[in-house]
Amino acid sequence: MDAMPFVKIFLNLKLLKVVLVVLLFTSLLVPTLVIRNLSIAHKSSKDCLRSGKSAQFVINPPISNSPNARTCLSREFQQNLWKEVHTIPAPLSKALGEYEKMHERCYLGRNLTQAILHPDPRDHCRYLVHAEADGLGNRLLTLATAFMYSLLTNRVFLVDRRGHLSKLLCEPFNHSWLLPEDFPYHLIDKAPKLGTINNSELGNIVRLFLVNAETGDQRFFCPETRSDLEDVPWIIWASNLYYVPRLFTFPEFWIRLTIWFPDVSLTFTQLSKYLLLPQNHVWHKITRLRSSYLSTPGKQLGMQVRLHHRGDPAVFHRPSLERILQCLTENKLLSSVVNVDFAKNNSIRYEEPKKPIKVMVTSLQVKYYEELKNNFMNYPTADGRLIEVHTFSSDGVQTDSLEQAVNAMVEIWLLSTSDVFVSSSCSTFGYVAQALAGLRPYILNIQGDDLENCELTACSVGQSSDPCNHYPFFRDCEDLEKTKAHFEWEKLHIKGCQDEWEGIQLA
Repeated sequence: MDAMPFVKIFLNLKLLKVVLVVLLFTSLLVPTLVIRNLSIAHKSSKDCLRSGKSAQFVINPPISNSPNARTCLSREFQQNLWKEVHTIPAPLSKALGEYEKMHERCYLGRNLTQAILHPDPRDHCRYLVHAEADGLGNRLLTLATAFMYSLLTNRVFLVDRRGHLSKLLCEPFNHSWLLPEDFPYHLIDKAPKLGTINNSELGNIVRLFLVNAETGDQRFFCPETRSDLEDVPWIIWASNLYYVPRLFTFPEFWIRLTIWFPDVSLTFTQLSKYLLLPQNHVWHKITRLRSSYLSTPGKQLGMQVRLHHRGDPAVFHRPSLERILQCLTENKLLSSVVNVDFAKNNSIRYEEPKKPIKVMVTSLQVKYYEELKNNFMNYPTADGRLIEVHTFSSDGVQTDSLEQAVNAMVEIWLLSTSDVFVSSSCSTFGYVAQALAGLRPYILNIQGDDLENCELTACSVGQSSDPCNHYPFFRDCEDLEKTKAHFEWEKLHIKGCQDEWEGIQLA
């Protein structure tokens, strides 16, 4: 017989033995390597935290499988929404932690109905209730203002559950911020306004009516009035304005605020990371639309168009559209388009199609979106760059429905993910979008007499991302207690708004 088959069988058995030994050795070695690598990664992570190089800081960050994370996904994942994460300063984080302890002490196990009907003079807990304004932008800006005042004055911040915000925002504290369902809401609705009573007659509940009108409670801006309000157990904050810049002008708050917010232009930005957390049904819609339309490579430009032409915010005004296109092209935010004959007779340098510019347009009037889309769809751009134009709602009229509020909130958050943001002047909707991301906007000059002013540019770059405080109502009574250092600080950081000549802005 031929001996070769036996030799082959022997060699194959020997090779199989070697393979089995190698596999056994690998199975013992790999777990060791994995554990060692995990240990190195963990050590590296701790070193990073010790060195202060952590890029993100979230107050009370919930772990991914915790109940709090599941009930409010935006608390866990909001830092992934923006290209630049603006961290919460450590002094503000400490103040918020102290606030949460007070909130728990004065909310849990308390009969709030009893507390407002028959307040105990020995009780040190005091409360502030946020009463909603019209329009989502106004609601969010006044919510931030009211909470800031609560934080500064050690008041428990409560939200009226009858409004939209209770259905749009997660509760940011460890415990609820909503008034109970059986609360005597008629006491809130009929609370006496500050402007109707003397300081000496302040009772257990006062309504601060801080609106953009001379009929508002402007006595609030006098230091002696704020001092008298300290003893009032319940304050109802009814406003349609963003007064946070104004709080920086109050002598009793100024130093603390500058410690909490070293970069004052990011005041709303940093506060929103803690306070403005979309509920899951809103967050799912934000992430779904962003993934579907705005996640591809390329620059994203957000645009918010709102006119007050003849009192109609949903009007289409062609001269305003022309001014918008002028702003986009003169500032090289988008390339101008060329006609077909020019494109035939001239060489156009085309960009790679995988990197278009994505334009998101929000407006009550859908025609602005349609005109912009047709403009860039029917004609090539001068540099050949592809431009996509998107919109996600077109209601045509402003209502007070929850559905429109949800859509508005989704659009605000999507606009905040832009690389460049273009906004109508005096728009609180636009203010929130720019401030969420810390973006300095291009402000469109398309309101009222702006279009008649030939010397006015189509748009101007904003001096700050923080919202404008329309109608701050400065009063002579407040200058008496200010120091020279405070006055000097105001000269540097309190600026007149570019889009509202009476307003002030943190810059």
